[in-house]
Amino acid sequence: MKEQVESLLNELMIGKFIICRCKDSGVHAGVLLALDGQTAILRDSHRLWRWQADGPGVALSAVAAHGLAQEGSKVDVLAPDLVVTDMIEGIRCSPKAELSIKSFLLKERVK
Repeated sequence: MKEQVESLLNELMIGKFIICRCKDSGVHAGVLLALDGQTAILRDSHRLWRWQADGPGVALSAVAAHGLAQEGSKVDVLAPDLVVTDMIEGIRCSPKAELSIKSFLLKERVK
């Protein structure tokens, strides 16, 4: 069973842009490089300080599906490499959500 889970994890999540909700270190969005238990390594990640989905829904699942609304969201600067030791949820992002999160700070500067 463990081998099946690891195989699915590699296929569905490793190398993909995800939202990573953590117990103590907040919410991050980036490319998942590796996962071992609750320890995750992310590349090119941003911390989501506050979020509002740019579509129906209010939870991180909606952000992963629809992206961030400019109004009501707050995103921190890029962290090239990040290790978190308390990941409790990983949600794969749609291409629209990935672009929304990656371009959020650029849009903020244009205002």
